[in-house]
Amino acid sequence: MVALKIWKIGIGRNSESSYRELKEQFCVSQGWREFGDLSFVYHNNEDISSRIKVLNPQENRAYNAFEALMSKINPGDIVLAFEGNELKGITQMPVDNNSPVEPDGFKNSGFVYFYNESVNEYRQSLFPVKWVDWQDFRSEFSDDASLDVQGGQGVAGIVACGGGDTLAPIKELILKNWDKFKAKHKNIVEFSHDDPSDQKILAKLNALRETLSERRLTSYKRYQAMVKQHFSDISILEQECLEQECLELLKANYNLILSGSPGTGKTYLAKQLANKINYEREKISPKEYLIEAILNSINTEEEKQWKINRKLSTDAFFNKFSIENLKSLTLEQYCIGRGNKENFCWWIERGTSCLGG
Repeated sequence: MVALKIWKIGIGRNSESSYRELKEQFCVSQGWREFGDLSFVYHNNEDISSRIKVLNPQENRAYNAFEALMSKINPGDIVLAFEGNELKGITQMPVDNNSPVEPDGFKNSGFVYFYNESVNEYRQSLFPVKWVDWQDFRSEFSDDASLDVQGGQGVAGIVACGGGDTLAPIKELILKNWDKFKAKHKNIVEFSHDDPSDQKILAKLNALRETLSERRLTSYKRYQAMVKQHFSDISILEQECLEQECLELLKANYNLILSGSPGTGKTYLAKQLANKINYEREKISPKEYLIEAILNSINTEEEKQWKINRKLSTDAFFNKFSIENLKSLTLEQYCIGRGNKENFCWWIERGTSCLGG
């Protein structure tokens, strides 16, 4: 049994993406065309996920899939293509024992990374591969049609088929029979320098290899520009949040002390705050502003709390000493007691002190 690593790729089913598109373009591909050419991260030892997060911080599901595409799929690996739960195709990543030793890829790699702008959706590509329709392969070794519709991807992207994967029967069929199928149908599984159709594909592969360094530099410059723009956007947002926080503090406390080392933007921040405050004041007349200021000063949290305490004390007093019972108070109820809120005099002196006296 041949030790092959098997991957599965989930393909969206719409007018812009399909297994047929991948087969006609001779590639294993990802979507996310908005990332642009990522040549500079192909087999880069740095963290690919962290680079991609800069380009699109919201697209969480893309990171692991791109790491698989960019650094983990090896020559000789098997890739299965699913549309939903339907297994559509199988391919083996090409091995080229005569390929040049390049900084971009694995040793003996018969493919390269290619950002394919000529297609609508699946632009992030490994090129070239020959896709074989799954039913053509399966029907030669098994009559079990249920193998065509199980273990689907569920989420778009490329993932490895693990040991406990639901694809176990499919993997077993592949591992037992792929080499036999390849030996029998070599022309539909591998590229040949003698086949005129394959010669065009291999010529494109060589051209891509020759321009790889140039493509890497271009895509890295684009990445740097996007990083710069992201940090600029973040800086603007942080400044806006800081200004808003300072304005809220000024409204609550009427003064604010800005502290920090020289050159950290204290003067600039003070000017920005002054401009915003003046702008707000100019939107209403001086008379309206004065009335608003007076009302705001009266309607403080302290005033609200005082009203709450006043009501609580009043309610407690009248619950203890209702008007109709005042004439019938005993001496003990009036002033002796035990000094523990049981007598009338304690309530007049202490219990209702918050009402003023």
